[in-house]
Parts: sequence; C-alpha cells; structure tokens
Amino acid sequence: IICGQAIAQSEPNDPITYDTTITEKAMGEGPFTWQVRITRQKTDNSQRPAIISMPGAGEVGTSLANLVAYGPHYWLNNGWDGGVRLGNGIHYPIIITIEQPANNMRPWHLKAVLETLLNTLPIKRNSVHVAGLSQGSYEWGELIGFAASAGDETAMSEIKSWVDLEGVGPGDNFLGFDPPFPQAYTTWAKKYGGKFFGLEGTNDSRNVWQLSQAINAGAANSAYFSYENIGGGAHCCWNSMYDPSVTNWTCVGTPGNPNIVPSTNPASTMGSYFYSATTGSNIFQWMLRQGDTTLVTGGPVAPPSTAPTVSAGSNQSVQLPSSSITLTGVATAATGHTIASTVWSWTSGPATYGISTPNSLATDITGLTTAGVYIFTLTVTDDAGQTNTSQVTITVSAPAPPTVSAG
Repeated sequence: IICGQAIAQSEPNDPITYDTTITEKAMGEGPFTWQVRITRQKTDNSQRPAIISMPGAGEVGTSLANLVAYGPHYWLNNGWDGGVRLGNGIHYPIIITIEQPANNMRPWHLKAVLETLLNTLPIKRNSVHVAGLSQGSYEWGELIGFAASAGDETAMSEIKSWVDLEGVGPGDNFLGFDPPFPQAYTTWAKKYGGKFFGLEGTNDSRNVWQLSQAINAGAANSAYFSYENIGGGAHCCWNSMYDPSVTNWTCVGTPGNPNIVPSTNPASTMGSYFYSATTGSNIFQWMLRQGDTTLVTGGPVAPPSTAPTVSAGSNQSVQLPSSSITLTGVATAATGHTIASTVWSWTSGPATYGISTPNSLATDITGLTTAGVYIFTLTVTDDAGQTNTSQVTITVSAPAPPTVSAG
C-alpha cells in the first residue's frame, strides 16, 4: 500500500503475437484452412483464460488484414496491451482471432478449430470466452447449439461466455441432432453456467433478444441484452463496442452509456453484467469475470526454448511422363512447446507444380510436367512463434527415348 492506495497485482506479461493456420477435416468435408492470430506469453506456460473472437461475413478467406480489422487484435494494434483489470489485479489472457475460410462454415468445422486451440495452447478449460460480430457471432451460436449425435453437448460444455455483437440469432439444425431452438441455450445456461452479452442495433433487427430470453429462462441473470444506437443503430461500429476504454454498458447512473437504449418489448436485461463505479466493466472484463479469475503469479516458466527441428526428407527424382511425387516432412517441437503450423512452399525451379496439402507434413507435389530441378521448403512454427525450415530437391528428368529395333 502506497499513500493509502492498494497497488494491484499484475500477472507476468511478456507477450508474443504471431499468425498461424489451422487445417481441419470434419464430417467427411475438407480440408479447410483457417487463418489465426494468437497473442500469448513467450515463456510462461501457466494456464490462462482465452478470449477467442471471430469477425463477420466481410472478413473471410485468407487475408491476414481481416484478423486485425475488428476486435481484440485491432485494439492491440491501437494502444491496448491486452491487460484486463479485475478486483484482484491485472490479467493477461490468451487472445485469439480466427478467420473463416468461407462464409457460413458449419459448426463441426469450427468445433475442430476450437479443439485444436484447446489442445495446443495453455488455456483454462473453465475460462473459454468467445466473441463475434455479425456472422462471426452466428457461428459461435451455432456451435453452442451443435450436437454431433443425439444428446451430444460437448461443444456447449467447453464455452463459458459468449459476446454477441449484432449477430443473427442461430437456429439451424444441419445434422438433425440439435435440440429444437432455443432449448440448447437454456441448457447451456442451466447445466454449464453459460453467460451471454448481447447488443443489437436499434435499426438493425437481429433478434439477439431471443437468445437472451432463452438463456435467462435457463438460469436467471445469466444474460445481458440491450439495444444500442451507435452509428445510428446501424449494422456497424463493432470496434466502438470492443473498445477497452468503454467501461459502462448500463443506461442508468452517472455517467451511464448514452448509446444504450432501454426496451421493454423485448425486454432489456442487465443479467450477468457487473458494473463497478470505480473500475467500470468493458466487454473483456465482463468475459473474464464469467470464468476462473485466479490471478497467475508466476506459475511454471519454461526454460529458454529452441526452435523446432524440421526435415523436409531426402532429395528425390522422377522421370516424365510421371509428374507427381510424395514429400514427407518430420517436425519436432522443443520441450514445453508444440508445433502450431507447417507450410510447404515452392522455392525455385520451373513454375509448373501443385501442392496438394500445403499445411500437412505429408503432401503430394503434382503437375511436374517440365523437366528441371525444383526446390521446395518446409516451414515449421511452434506455439511460441519460433520458426525453422528445411528444403528438399526434386529432379524431374526428360522422358526416356523410345526403344527401337529394325529387326
């Protein structure tokens, strides 16, 4: 205590931010490759909460710019250090932004991505918080209500809180096993303690209120919902909602939030929203409060690590008219780390080629229709952003001359 004021503890924070990809197959579909940006600790492997966000229909595909257009990584690029102040100190969660490879990805593919993140990163399983704007939020809602088989509730059990910013209320049942809408959300709140924060534009009806009512029916005060008139209440302005400096989402009190519009039909509800007169509560603070808020004070720190080892395999040769060959790479992460991504790329040689699965250690190189020497590079990145490469040479020779006999 200094001058009568308590000095808040702070978790260790030595962050690293890196881009990677997750390639998955599910239900006989794929492979699909998702772009992912991760901010986490370089050497502290203590388990921490995760904030996983997804932008909307305008930010799908392969552009890395879509990972920083909206949400947490936009604000990390604009002055926020990723710290979330709660009553017991400043927390530094793992922050992840994922980009759909195409619009309206089915929930079993998003489930595969979530499982990869949970199995790769040191995430507290009771502190997984998801957020989405527009179609990104629709995707999270579909996952919470997804059942891969009759009675399956795996997906909803893994998510602790959900921020829905002007997202369409989900309700599709692609495989026929999902509970009827909106029963899944009632179950999520009642059985798994799920918490919800939803905002809907006054001129952008998305029926977010339907979700909040189902969740509150499952467990009272589990869902926050309100209309807002940011940007005139249009379908826009998501970074104004994610803004870490906006710490009051109530419509009452001093100063209150002038953009919050109370409603009685459908009803606004404060639900699980906690407002502190001294520290307020932004969206990230709300999310972390819904899970394990134990402060990390040091935890197991990994020793200085080395880059992963990688081998692209032995050099190979092929003779036309054969035009394909299989490459099998090997990658091993240093102790305490895991392999986050693998990428095959063309380095030199004729430009006639194809890489069947560039994000797998084993891949087929096809279309080798021009004789010459090709070099391909295997790049491997671990979960700390450390990278190593290895190259392999493929020699494509001209067809053998025909054999001939004059008798």
